[in-house]
Amino acid sequence: MALTEAQRAARRHHLGSSDAAAILGLDPWRNAGDVYWSKVLDTADEASTAMRVGNLLEGAICQFAAQELGVELERHVMIVSPNDDGILAANLDARVVGRPEGVEAKYSSFIDGWGEEGTDQVPPHVLLQAQHQAYVGELTQVWVPALLLHRRAEFRLYCVPRHAELIAELVAAELRFWREHVEPRIPPADRPVPPLPALKQLRRDPNTVVTLPAEAAAIIRRWEEAKAAAKVATDQAEDAQAAVLMLLGAARRDHRLGVGQLPGRRPDGVRGRGLCDRPGCLSGRRAECPRHVRSAPAHH
Repeated sequence: MALTEAQRAARRHHLGSSDAAAILGLDPWRNAGDVYWSKVLDTADEASTAMRVGNLLEGAICQFAAQELGVELERHVMIVSPNDDGILAANLDARVVGRPEGVEAKYSSFIDGWGEEGTDQVPPHVLLQAQHQAYVGELTQVWVPALLLHRRAEFRLYCVPRHAELIAELVAAELRFWREHVEPRIPPADRPVPPLPALKQLRRDPNTVVTLPAEAAAIIRRWEEAKAAAKVATDQAEDAQAAVLMLLGAARRDHRLGVGQLPGRRPDGVRGRGLCDRPGCLSGRRAECPRHVRSAPAHH
């Protein structure tokens, strides 16, 4: 959901439901180190494209849940746990009026992990998010209305009941993470340095000048050398791709070398669905291209 600047600032003082899976290593897009740096750095927290799309769709997804359940919803509910020194908090997309039930709206272009409608068969990171919300909000269950964009747009409604044993393990892990890393300012071993996107979003004073330590010169030199090497590698990949295309001529593929549909060469009338146009990709298909898979967009 769309957060105000005050809500974004408050997130740094608590662990939210979207942090749960990352701390346990079950988030497809973030890890514990990402959570740590999001709490200790003063960043601008700019919304990604996926987040903006999610914010726009959230209202319609919640409305679908309200209609299916025949209930009234209270939207945008912020809760801080009265237990555990207020470390855990949750921003509920909605809460069912008059009942201890939450709503967590989702949209995804990936169908993996989403099971039969009406069950609790949701992806692991969504399951942990719901259990975190159930604990913080003292909820009996969390409804998960989802807009799945696979071959066609499809609304589904899932229900994740409160699971006491899972909550106990999750809360213990979250509190341990906070007290062993966030409070003493000790980053997790898997991410001792902040990720580059977080550093780029740091709030900076344009009138402040600092003197870098002596070792900064070597680091800057290594950075410049790495950028130069990356440019050379990109140029070489593009040259090699051009050479292969020249060899293919008007043909689509070479069966002996196993070179498939190449970027920049599509059959007549085909608009490229499922094809990859990333430089250096010789598979030609998104499902087979490691670069495409690594850069898959995040989800709301």
